[in-house]
Amino acid sequence: MTDGQPMPSKGMNPILKWLLIGCGTICLLMILALASCVWFVKKQVVDPARAEMQKQGIDVSHGLTGVAGASMGKAAALTLAQAIPSLPAEEQAKAKQVAETLAEKGSKMSQADIEAFSQAMKRYQEAVEPQRKARHEAMWNEQDPTKKAQLAQEALKVDPKDAHQLLTDLQAIADRIQ
Repeated sequence: MTDGQPMPSKGMNPILKWLLIGCGTICLLMILALASCVWFVKKQVVDPARAEMQKQGIDVSHGLTGVAGASMGKAAALTLAQAIPSLPAEEQAKAKQVAETLAEKGSKMSQADIEAFSQAMKRYQEAVEPQRKARHEAMWNEQDPTKKAQLAQEALKVDPKDAHQLLTDLQAIADRIQ
């Protein structure tokens, strides 16, 4: 300019420029620190846990669904094992096979299988719980130790139709994961 005024500078204010560079550097360092933490946790926690689960025969290739399925498969096998004595003799062998399949291959359960399992267990618990409560109450009110022992054994019994329904529900899941 001709009036003795300096030309206005073009570009960004140097203070603002250095402030943005500093903030950007801090953000970059925070991202690097977070990535380092994630890597450390994976190497120190996740990988050893995965190796331990594989040693125990749990298939972890399906992620958390596989781990949940393995746990549920074992729970289903235990529940079905309690119901097996209530089944007719011709269904007991099939129930044992279903229990073994669920215990061994439960990690292959899909999300839909896990939901079906949850529904089957809910139906089963709703069916047997009133009977068990009544039997347990009778057992606790009994004074004679011999009769009390008999009532304790009866409290574990399951209605054959409830055991059959559980077998049918779990058989469908076992067929899908084989």
